[in-house]
Amino acid sequence: MKRPILSALLASLWCLTPTVPLAAGAPGGDGFTPARATEPKPGGTVSGTVTDESGRPLASCRVEFENATKAVNGVWPTAYTDEAGHFRISNVPWGTHNVGTTCHGFPNSLYSLYAGTFRQTVTLSPDSPGADVNVVRKDKEGRIVKINVIDGTTGKRITRTDPGSGNSIDAYSVGIYRVDNPKFGLEGGLGSTIYVPADIPVIVKVWSQGYSTWYYGGAPDLEHAKPLLVQAGQDISLDVTLQPVPEQ
Repeated sequence: MKRPILSALLASLWCLTPTVPLAAGAPGGDGFTPARATEPKPGGTVSGTVTDESGRPLASCRVEFENATKAVNGVWPTAYTDEAGHFRISNVPWGTHNVGTTCHGFPNSLYSLYAGTFRQTVTLSPDSPGADVNVVRKDKEGRIVKINVIDGTTGKRITRTDPGSGNSIDAYSVGIYRVDNPKFGLEGGLGSTIYVPADIPVIVKVWSQGYSTWYYGGAPDLEHAKPLLVQAGQDISLDVTLQPVPEQ
């Protein structure tokens, strides 16, 4: 006899419980959830082709921008050309940028040493968000394929031990600067092959800690340095002797 009374009591309590309506837009409510507005990506689009001087398309060239100093939406604006030499890069920041390309057998044209040779400039803005670029990589580079640097006292290569591998590696730096504008250049550990713009005189500088600086032509200073002129397609090597600085 108690079960009917208990059931009736529970039913009456359920009827007294206040009902909270679901908010509009909430899952299961009578409204809808508005989609967030997608902000337009800040930047424009640059497309074009990369070819050699004969018009042959250059595939697998890396295309990038010198002034793109920060990532846009977490992505750096770079691309590689396809088999037809075509490329397309989106989300390039607004502004004026130097377009640089690096192709097999060619140097990175963003290096200031090659200013005015292979670099092109584009300007993007909300009013002009797109640009087409046709880059022609001319085969007008020579190469310094080897630099032999030795100690003037011992006649041995100037090396140091790499702490990571334990191998003996070169312990000198090389700088190459344009005679017409010395601020345009490359310096540091430049590797085994250095591309040099053909028919543009350059200054070559080699230095190492504990040694006097050497300039091309055996000059002791920049004022007496001899310009180096490399022809298109020419490979040269340099023999450098660094004299130890006397201990004081």
